Order: sequence, then structure tokens, then C-alpha cells
Amino acid sequence: MELETNVREGTVVTFAGGSLCEEATVTFATPRDGGWLVLVDRSPFHPESLSWPDQPGDHGTLTFPGGEPHAIVDCLTGLVDPDRGILLTDAEAIAASRSGASLQAVVLHVVRSEVDMGNVVGQRARLDVATDRRADLSLQHTGVHVAALTLNRCADRFWTKDKPERDGLGFANLDKAAVTRSSIDTERSVDTYRIGKSLRKKGFDREAFLSALPDVEDAMNSHLRGTWLGASTPARVSPPEGRLDGRRIWSTTLDGIEISIPCGGTHIDDLSRIAEISVELEPIEDGFMLTTRTRGR
Repeated sequence: MELETNVREGTVVTFAGGSLCEEATVTFATPRDGGWLVLVDRSPFHPESLSWPDQPGDHGTLTFPGGEPHAIVDCLTGLVDPDRGILLTDAEAIAASRSGASLQAVVLHVVRSEVDMGNVVGQRARLDVATDRRADLSLQHTGVHVAALTLNRCADRFWTKDKPERDGLGFANLDKAAVTRSSIDTERSVDTYRIGKSLRKKGFDREAFLSALPDVEDAMNSHLRGTWLGASTPARVSPPEGRLDGRRIWSTTLDGIEISIPCGGTHIDDLSRIAEISVELEPIEDGFMLTTRTRGR
């Protein structure tokens, strides 16, 4: 969808620093599916990404002074073309994000409300994120990163040539080289990996790895039970706030080594809040699937 807009700058977001509430100015509002699509200049909401839609958007409320809260039932990413004065959403935004054009990313709050919001531009509003959903998604997303590092460690022996790019712990980064899709919900994550011809040419022994998949799963679960979890281990996403399309880095310390992974999602602030991470590996037609379940304390 393409919509005319006076918005010229991307949204400042604060979810990386753990923010759950912000006061903001409404910059755009338009009807959508019986409700409203609302943009603000500053938001604590994490939207679903256009390029890597692994973590779904936050839910919560939008409240104007003296009024009742309006439910925010989804949160998406849109793109503003400041030169044309156009807001791109949905399929048009996805296509534009791949074009290399100079566009500004904005948070699209999907508001379920029968109240006419046609005149709210310029008004101040309070945005509150649903805390339980955010906490559950953050827990699972942090578990994804820990599981990915464990996968790299336990699959390292299946590389028969000089290893490609290594992760922060020095193991061949199978996760980065092979992952094609990731899906996170409040109870688990599912990552899909493709082991194609290019990966095999780089020296990854596909047949041996897939034959040993149950052993790799056992090794991963054994490692996850025995290390990294329990003691206080701070983790963070930086910078804590900035434009939505800015680069963000998740980092923590494992085995005494600083680990940094590019990530635009939300996370818990300490690995000690994780009670258990368990994984399951399953072969699929062109690779394998990793299911990760993370339980909090």
C-alpha cells in the first residue's frame, strides 16, 4: 500500500534498551481494517521486521490524555519516501526494502478502535507495551542466540576443509552460513537451515552431519545444561535507542569472551534469568530444522 504522508523522518525506537512506555507525538493516522494505522515520532514498540521477520510485533495500548486506552494489536515496519511524501506498507514496503532506495523506516502501530482518529496528528499520546508478551518473546529470542552458538560448537567437527567465518567463540559459524528462516513466538523458536551445494563445497559434510543429528542434539542439550546458564551474565542490545533502521548489536560474555551478534530484536538483560534451554533437531528435505524452547526462572 502507498499512502500520502507529511512524515519525513524515521521513528526513534527505545525497545533495545528495554523500554516499555513512552510519551510521543502522533505524526500520522489512517483507517485500516476497521481500526487505525498510527505513527508516532518515538516508540517503545518492537515491530516485525521487513527483511528478517523472526520476532513478531509487540502488543499494547495507545492512550490520549483523559481518554481510554486503545488496543495496539500488531506492530509492523513501514517505509517513508521523504522525497515523494509516500508511506509504503505491507508488500510495497517489503519490495522497496530490497531495492536499495534511500528510505526511512517507521513503526506502524495497528490500533483496534472505533474512535475516529482522523484528527489526532500533532496530539501527544502514551504508548504502553504488553509486558508479559514482551518478556516471553525476549526470553525466547535470547535462547535462540545461545542455541545458535551451541549449534556452531557441536557441528564444528563436521567441517572437513578450512573453516569459513567463525563465531565469537572461534567455531565455524554454521548458523550464519545456513539459516534461511527463523520464527519466534512466546513459547519457542524454529530455525530452518539449508545445507546446499555451496556449503558442501566449503567443506561441510552434510551426510555425516545429518546421520549424526540425534548425537548432535544430545551434545547440544548436554552443553546447554552444563554451562553458561545460572550465574549472573549481563546481556544487552546497543544502542539502547535510535532510528528504527539503525544497526543494533546483541552482546554478552561466554567462556570469558565478549560475544556480539547483529540483532534487531528484544532480549532479557541477564542470562541468569534463563532456567533451561532445550533443543530438538529434525532433518528436512534440504537441511534441518532447529526448535528451541527457553524456560525462565
